[in-house]
Amino acid sequence: MPTQHQANLDFLSYKEFDVTTLSGLKAALKWLKTTDADELHYGEPTGDPFDRAAGEMRRSMLIHSVQMEILKY
Repeated sequence: MPTQHQANLDFLSYKEFDVTTLSGLKAALKWLKTTDADELHYGEPTGDPFDRAAGEMRRSMLIHSVQMEILKY
């Protein structure tokens, strides 16, 4: 069973970030800090207020996973 950390990295890979390279992780981190919360889900943004709120909750977990991977370099 994958960990939340791995699930976060899988999500970023789905969003086409190369989480196996430092440059890919840095790009993901920049995107996570600036993108609309509605983009932090699988699929297309819906504009739904619940999706936006859930995306904001996910943002810090995703950023944490990227920062933990960056520390490996």
